[in-house]
Amino acid sequence: MKYMSKSILTLFLFLLIASCIFSLFSSYKVCLEYFIQTINQKQYSEQIFGLITYNKFRLLQTILVLIIIFISFLIYYFKTIYNFIDTDIRDLFISSI
Repeated sequence: MKYMSKSILTLFLFLLIASCIFSLFSSYKVCLEYFIQTINQKQYSEQIFGLITYNKFRLLQTILVLIIIFISFLIYYFKTIYNFIDTDIRDLFISSI
């Protein structure tokens, strides 16, 4: 379970890094057009462009980078965090029963 969790977390991290690189290298318009095409809502494209302004797009990119940093931190300290959850938290639940 431990290695499966770490591998899923690592795979998710690579997916987030790829999406971050895509959004940083492409423009605001290209990213939103790709998003609109993906969800098949071309009739609402003007409303979507109105909802997600350029500043909100940059804010979402910043949040994505922060999530990538947080997941990288989790992967780096995975053994320590997993051992803490496995022993201390399990003992806490067992003692409360």
